[in-house]
Amino acid sequence: MRFLCPPQIRHGQRRRGQRRRGAGEPPSPPAPGLLGFRHEHGNPLGIGLTKSTWSDADFEAMGWHDVTIHGICVQPSTSPDNPLPRLLLDIDYIVRWVHPVAPEQHFTFWIAPSTLAFEDVWDFEGDLAFGGMALHLDIDRLHRSAPDDGRGGPVHGSDPGWHIEGHYFDLRFRATGYHQYVRQAPLHSKRLVLTHHDRGGLGFAETAFA
Repeated sequence: MRFLCPPQIRHGQRRRGQRRRGAGEPPSPPAPGLLGFRHEHGNPLGIGLTKSTWSDADFEAMGWHDVTIHGICVQPSTSPDNPLPRLLLDIDYIVRWVHPVAPEQHFTFWIAPSTLAFEDVWDFEGDLAFGGMALHLDIDRLHRSAPDDGRGGPVHGSDPGWHIEGHYFDLRFRATGYHQYVRQAPLHSKRLVLTHHDRGGLGFAETAFA
């Protein structure tokens, strides 16, 4: 996992975060409509994509269920008027879940290496619970909430709250919004995560492939 930005970048009760599939349990698809992408015949952007740059304005049409985080980058601000950093995530974004056709029994996936970049991040806190286990950051849901405590942001006033609810981890913070850049055309995969080779290694580029 990478925690530093590369120099070329400019721009039942359970414990919190302990939500994970059981050993050997197959992945379950997201709720109907969660992804919100539509497959269009001849779509040049790839299977299930209608565009390759997204933002918080598209939040209701997006979903991050079972998306893997490969790298985390905290990018310090270079503006004297805005001290807040940016938070960049290198992810394998699942564009489309493909239902199995007999005799196949398992889902396959169209997956695209992507950069999810949150703007003006503050009030950050997190929780990890990987004791005795290998570290693997898989998202269950990304939640957005309006601030309800009356606290103003250090620069922009009240900012939305964001909660990355993961399997055995949680990240919570305030940010003005996000952009997500699909860096490569989606690849068809039998697994929920791409190999290091197939995804071109780690990356935080904020450039869409089309």
